[in-house]
Amino acid sequence: MKPHPVLSNKANLAFYSLAWILIISIQTFALMQLFNFDWHYAVVDGLVYGALFYLFGIGLWFFIRFNEFQKQSTFSIFMEHASSLIIIVSIWVISGIYLLSALFSETPEIQDFLWEAISWRYLNGFLMYIVLILFYYLNSYYSHMQQRQKKENDLVRTLKDTEINLLRSKLNPHFLFNSLNSLHALIQIQPDKATNMLLELSDYLRFSLNQDYKKLISLDDEMLNLERYLAIETMRFGNKIHFERNGEVNCKEMKIPALILQPLLENAIKYGLQGDVDQVNITFNCHVEQGNLYLELENNYDEKTAHRKGSGTGLYTVRKRLEILFKQFHLFQIEKKSNIFRVRLIIPQNIKTDD
Repeated sequence: MKPHPVLSNKANLAFYSLAWILIISIQTFALMQLFNFDWHYAVVDGLVYGALFYLFGIGLWFFIRFNEFQKQSTFSIFMEHASSLIIIVSIWVISGIYLLSALFSETPEIQDFLWEAISWRYLNGFLMYIVLILFYYLNSYYSHMQQRQKKENDLVRTLKDTEINLLRSKLNPHFLFNSLNSLHALIQIQPDKATNMLLELSDYLRFSLNQDYKKLISLDDEMLNLERYLAIETMRFGNKIHFERNGEVNCKEMKIPALILQPLLENAIKYGLQGDVDQVNITFNCHVEQGNLYLELENNYDEKTAHRKGSGTGLYTVRKRLEILFKQFHLFQIEKKSNIFRVRLIIPQNIKTDD
């Protein structure tokens, strides 16, 4: 809920109060100069009418907020303001007359003046109402523009973070160093295996570096690169990794964002092998339903070591990529249950991305 522009800020409240002190002073001066009243009546008259509109003015903000909630047409808002103007100004004028009549009941010339000056009071009231309404609408518009700018800045910052994370994932230094160390060890004891691993690593890096993260590729192409990554990791960890792929045949040609599954597999291997788990069992499932591709990757893990979490950058990047590409916020789901970590992705097939 938007805060009241006057009550929520001490500086604005002080400015609002000073404005009314100025208005009361002008009205007091006008009564003394134009109508030849003594300073005593002029000050009381100015204070009564000024104080009443001071309070009415604060309450007008809530009327504007009500109209924003209702999201009415311009004509409806205009008609409501016209009605409000007449009612509020009438209450203001009549209340002031009765208050001043009570205070100066024994002064006939003041009693006469109060009713004779009613048109002048209405004119003043209309002007002050319009000025206040314009102030509140300008304030509301400015506040809306600030919020919109903040959202745009947040989106730009998220896009930059995502791009940086993707670049890091393309050239994951830890993965590269670990692979090179494994290669160094294999070259001496199993040169043939080292050659295969080098070819897999070369193909994996070439594919990763050539992909545009905004593009969609077939699930089959994504899985081919995922299997290269898996082959390298299997050479490092041996029988500790068991991967099972299930799914409908028609999933193969479905489109998904390039390189979106690799962080999930990396996460499954990294955290699945922690603790007392002898073997991490990773299962991949997919199916097509109502024009969407449903992907699921799950792995077992040791719940006792679950607190040893990393930065979560991989999962965060996947989530943000889906939100940015498809403008939807329910496409990424995580579930932890009975030592099973499960990630589900929904990839819309009939929505154009911004690529």
